[in-house]
Amino acid sequence: MRMRVLAAFSSIIDLFKRFGFRDNRNKNRLCFLIDAVGMDEMAKAIRRKRRD
Repeated sequence: MRMRVLAAFSSIIDLFKRFGFRDNRNKNRLCFLIDAVGMDEMAKAIRRKRRD
């Protein structure tokens, strides 16, 4: 279970680094990224990343 959680967090960090808002420091938060792309798309991206 612990390894699955670590893998999920690693995927989230990677997605945040690639797609986070770098132009606006105030919006450079995970909640804004989720609002922008949607929770379903974030979940799909995490699942895809974990498969790779």
